[in-house]
Amino acid sequence: MKKLINLTMFDLLKGVAMLGVVFGHSFGGENAVLGAAVGKILYSLLMPAFFVVSGYWLKKKEIKVGVKASFEYLFVPFVIVILLIDLVGLGHRLLQNDISSWLNEFLIPSLLVSTAGANRVGPMWFVFALFLAWCLFYIVISIKSQKVQWILVLMAAIIGGALMPLKLPFQIAQGLVALFFVYCGYILKKKKLLDAKQHPLVYIIMFMAWICTVVFGSMNMYAYDVDYGIISVIGSLCGALLIIKSFLYINLLEWHVLDGIRWVGRYSMWFLCIHAVEHAVFPWKILFRFVEQGTVIGSLTQFLIRLIFIIIGCIVFQNVQRYWIRRKEKSKS
Repeated sequence: MKKLINLTMFDLLKGVAMLGVVFGHSFGGENAVLGAAVGKILYSLLMPAFFVVSGYWLKKKEIKVGVKASFEYLFVPFVIVILLIDLVGLGHRLLQNDISSWLNEFLIPSLLVSTAGANRVGPMWFVFALFLAWCLFYIVISIKSQKVQWILVLMAAIIGGALMPLKLPFQIAQGLVALFFVYCGYILKKKKLLDAKQHPLVYIIMFMAWICTVVFGSMNMYAYDVDYGIISVIGSLCGALLIIKSFLYINLLEWHVLDGIRWVGRYSMWFLCIHAVEHAVFPWKILFRFVEQGTVIGSLTQFLIRLIFIIIGCIVFQNVQRYWIRRKEKSKS
C-alpha cells in the first residue's frame, strides 16, 4: 500500500483536473446550461486546488533564485505557447485578409495577458497568474515573521478579490489571489497538515463554506468573476483542501486503470500547453460539418479528439526530452 504523502501523491488529482478542463471546454450549445453548472463547480475547485498543490512543493529560496526558477518553469513556456498561437493566428488572418481581427483577438490580449472579451490566451492565463504568484511568494517568504507573511498574503487575497471586477491586464488580480492559495499549500507541507486528522465537524464546515460559494456566489478567476471577494476565495480554498485530501486517499488505491490519469497529471504542464494551442487555433469547424456542435455526440467527439491530440503531443515531448537527456549523458561520459 502506498503512503498517503509521497512524491507522486498529487498526480491523480492533477490528471483528473486536466481532463476536467478539456471536458469543460468541449461543452456548449444544447449543453450550455449543463456546461455552465459544471464549469461553475470545476472553476471553484480545480484552479484553487492547482495553486495550492503548486505551493506544496515550494521551498524557501533567495528572491533572485526563486524568481529565476519561476521564469524558467512558467514564464518561458507561457511565451512559447502564446507566440505559437499568435503566429498561427496571424497566418490564418492574413489568408482571410482580416488583420484587425488578429490584432484585437490575438496580439493585444496576448500582450496584455487579458482574458476579458475575445482572446486566445485561454488556459495560459493560469500559467501567467501562477508565475506572478510564485514571484510574490519568494518575496513574502523572505520575511522572517510568519505573522507578517500571513498578513501580506491575506491582504493580497483581499485586494485581488476586490480588483477582479476591474479586469486589469497581466492577471494582476488573479496573481494576488493565487499567492494566497500558493502560500496555503506551502503551509500545508510545513505544518504537515495533510497528515493530521481533523474532527468530522471541521470537514462539514469546510464543505458548507464551499457549497455557499458555488450556490450563492462564483469563483471563476479566468472570467474575473469573484462575487464576494475574500469570502469566495476562502470558500474555494475549503473546497480545494477537501478535494486534495479526498484524492490523496483515492490515490492509495493501487488500481492500474488509474495509471493513465496519473500519467496525465505527471505531465500536466505539457498537457495544458498543448491544449491551449489546439483550443486557440485548431479548426474545429471541420469536425462540426460531420457532427452537430453543442450536442452530446458533438461534445464527446470533440473531447475525445482533443484528448488523443494532446496525449500524442505529450508522448512526442516525452521522447524528445529523453533523447536530449541521453545526449547530455553521453557528452559528459
